[in-house]
Amino acid sequence: MSSISKYKGYRATAQYSAEDGCFIGRVLGIRDIIGFNGDTVAELETVFHESIDDYLAMCEETGKQPEREYRGTFNVRVTPQAHGAAVRRAEEMGISLNQFVAEAIQEKLDRVPARYEIAKPQAAGVAESAVNYGDPQSDLQVLANAEHVLAKYIEKMTKER
Repeated sequence: MSSISKYKGYRATAQYSAEDGCFIGRVLGIRDIIGFNGDTVAELETVFHESIDDYLAMCEETGKQPEREYRGTFNVRVTPQAHGAAVRRAEEMGISLNQFVAEAIQEKLDRVPARYEIAKPQAAGVAESAVNYGDPQSDLQVLANAEHVLAKYIEKMTKER
């Protein structure tokens, strides 16, 4: 059995655990982990609300921006020329502007490595990086900055420990 509950813009799911003898829930759609449990549905709902309130209070106290679930919709501002060109290209392709933009974003995500993967091309070599990761000039610029970015990341992580 599973259920979805909502509170202050957060959604949670819960299931009964026969092994634990209680309901166990977790907040969905964010990277921060918020879990909670209760012996009854009413208690589970109360603890869910308290968990969200505690999370938001902790974020406020620490100056952290609370995570929110991504809904898959957002506004994008582009030049009128880019807007018109995108509409015309989508029409030529026989798809909606929304689908055109969604595909463009996915293509970019598939082509560009995540930030934490930046060190990989540097270790493999500049030539291999240019072949495997797209535009050679852009890759060379990324690689030129990779050592600096990696050093700053290591410095930050060392200070936090």
